[in-house]
Amino acid sequence: MKNSWTIPKVKSYPLETEKEWYVWFRFNGVLKFVKTGINKIPNYSERLEEANLLAEVLKERLEKGWVPDNSTKIGKSCRVIEAVSYGFEQKKLSVKKNTIDNFQSTVNFFCEAIRKLKFDKMIVANFERGHAKAILEYLKKEKNWTNKNYNKHLGYLRSIGSGAKVGGYAKSLDNLNKKKVLSFTPLSCNLKFLIFALKDSAEALVLLLSK
Repeated sequence: MKNSWTIPKVKSYPLETEKEWYVWFRFNGVLKFVKTGINKIPNYSERLEEANLLAEVLKERLEKGWVPDNSTKIGKSCRVIEAVSYGFEQKKLSVKKNTIDNFQSTVNFFCEAIRKLKFDKMIVANFERGHAKAILEYLKKEKNWTNKNYNKHLGYLRSIGSGAKVGGYAKSLDNLNKKKVLSFTPLSCNLKFLIFALKDSAEALVLLLSK
């Protein structure tokens, strides 16, 4: 039976109410709520931008066949490094040798920075855009990356989840840009897609280990 779903929408409140915001949608008639850290953002405009970005990304994922019912399995015991490593192993199955070498360098850099910044014990469920940005900014400084290098490595990282499950994040970013969602910068979109790529990878790993 084909899955049915509604377009994800943002539920927001005045900050002074202290009510939690969320993105909601129905999947096969069942109401789903997603928050993923948006309530930690203290500024109203920034929180609204993050929530709208989350809604757009969820819509893209649903269009590609994502089944949200499995999302509760994500990251209960899977650490970020494990998700990156597993995503890379899956990616190796679908790319050429020279591309694998490029991915390997990026994964090594990323895992090195995770350890340096003491994120190595963090599970994927708690890994947010701010953590990803901190890691990449650390690497940019330590490795003397140019903006071009920065974007190249971020692109590699963003795609690691595609071999594990849904993928298509580059196309999703293109779709968002075509919609002229001007408040979403390429960096914010890329970081958000990186978070979902890691969660896809973690979910696939958890499912594999549970068989």
